Amino acid sequence: MIKVKICVDFSKHSYPDKSLTVKSSNIVDNLTDNPYFPTLADKVALLKSKNELFGELLAKVENGNKQMTAEKNQARVDLEEILRSIALNVQDISQGDEVKILSTGFDINRKAAPVGVLGQVVNVQVNQSKISGSLDVTLDVLEHAKSYIVRYAKYPIS
Repeated sequence: MIKVKICVDFSKHSYPDKSLTVKSSNIVDNLTDNPYFPTLADKVALLKSKNELFGELLAKVENGNKQMTAEKNQARVDLEEILRSIALNVQDISQGDEVKILSTGFDINRKAAPVGVLGQVVNVQVNQSKISGSLDVTLDVLEHAKSYIVRYAKYPIS
């Protein structure tokens, strides 16, 4: 059996405010009376209350002020923290069992797959920078590349 990892990213990038309330509600529904995770009942109740509070503040902030926005943002941080905590508990209890994890409503990380040999970088442009002694280098992004190594020489070999 291949162990899978649960996704613990609940940032605004992954879940905008309204999507986070929907995701949290789905997790609460799936974890309530889930036979695989009976020990998480207290945390699920806490998650439900934090999600309801966040939903109420989200509705109020549309007509609110900066204080309401700050309260909503703090409620979101609290909600993200309890979601991460429950996700890590689910990971531990399930021991990486995909069926058990998916029964909770949480997402799993993509399974790693080899990328293979990357192609050559194209559309490389080097221009003199406004800062003395430096250059601006631009290039087309290479999919799956994590970093680039740029080497230069005054007199290239070839």
